[in-house]
Amino acid sequence: MRAPAAAPPHAGPAPFLLIALTLLSSLHPACVKKRSAPAPTASAEGPSAAGQPLPPDWLKTEREVPATSGLTTLIARFDANRDDKSRQWTLAAMGQLGEPAAVVWLARLAASDDRMNRWAEDALASIKNRHSGLELGDVATSNGPPRVRVAAIRALAASGDLPQQAQLAALVANPDQPLLVREACALTLGALGRPGAVPALETALTGALGDTKMTGQQFRVTLIQALGRIGTDAAKDVLRAHAKRELSPVERRILEGALEPAAPSPPVAAPAKKTGP
Repeated sequence: MRAPAAAPPHAGPAPFLLIALTLLSSLHPACVKKRSAPAPTASAEGPSAAGQPLPPDWLKTEREVPATSGLTTLIARFDANRDDKSRQWTLAAMGQLGEPAAVVWLARLAASDDRMNRWAEDALASIKNRHSGLELGDVATSNGPPRVRVAAIRALAASGDLPQQAQLAALVANPDQPLLVREACALTLGALGRPGAVPALETALTGALGDTKMTGQQFRVTLIQALGRIGTDAAKDVLRAHAKRELSPVERRILEGALEPAAPSPPVAAPAKKTGP
């Protein structure tokens, strides 16, 4: 599915997210009345990249934000240039631009283009524009392909600002959601240290107890790590309760590590006093 040319460099999420998200193996949208926003171009419409047809309203947005002249220029360049490498750099430029309309356009392309979908996902995940938070949240809670939704969740994590906490908490607690999406939500909520997400993470952890597959253990480990990173008394209470259960050696070792107190920051050395005549 990935084009053969090398991906252009772009900023990624924090190391914790980068490592964990690459290990992922594979809710309903928020109960807010939304309206569909037209994509800036029709080139991103069609069947999903996974080969499954997407409903026409798979992505609904809370507002309609027109594309700026900069994005319009990049879209025209993408459509006119059929060279894969040039198109990849154009997509990366859209991610760096990061405007709300770019979120919608990139998400639609990632969901529909079998050749460019991975590059569009990377561009979407690289967005750090906090003004695009609403659109990123709309993609994350959409009915789109899980990989596209995860890319939007990664972008929310990289921005360091998450007003969509309630939606992602609902996703992680919902067993009907794809595991890939639930894991990404847990990683994001944990990396940003969201205490309000502890009840949802506990619900997800309890619900995953019966999953004896490797994917079930992986999900529980992700939830444990998220709770450990939040580190509040409520989060530690959930972990202590989980420690009383029969766990695999791997899961217990990670849980014990999550319960360990954080290492104190090394003291900052005082600047040397200037000596002289």
